[in-house]
Amino acid sequence: MDVYELNIRRIAAVNNSRYDREFVYVELNAMEPTGLYSTTADRIAEVKSGTGDWSYYWEEYGLVDPGHQITRAEYDDGAAKINGKLHKLGDKAHLRVRYVTPYNFLIAPQESPINDPNFDEQLTKYLDALLLKEGELELLSGAIQKLRKRLS
Repeated sequence: MDVYELNIRRIAAVNNSRYDREFVYVELNAMEPTGLYSTTADRIAEVKSGTGDWSYYWEEYGLVDPGHQITRAEYDDGAAKINGKLHKLGDKAHLRVRYVTPYNFLIAPQESPINDPNFDEQLTKYLDALLLKEGELELLSGAIQKLRKRLS
């Protein structure tokens, strides 16, 4: 989906009483790290122990035709050493993002109260609980049903 590589574990479409309360829940499996970054293993360990800044971790990198991976810094610079030789990348590099820990998200209508920044902290708690198998989708759906309508 766009630049994201998604290894989907499960998807659920939640049909609530109103269109602006409907959503799709998407849960992802962890993908293999690219091996480009020396800190990835430490970040994954922080996520698993609950000591990290985030409840998930991802890698951003560039993919150069035909299938050569480069760091995000090389992608941003537009140049990379490939087989010991410096190459200008031009439009040969394509940005990629992959989650190397389990991750989940919602797809919702633009005007949904789910998209209210005031709900972000609560939503994060529900999503984290679902990943940890300590929550239920019905609880999240019930909380969304109680949200106030967004004012444009």
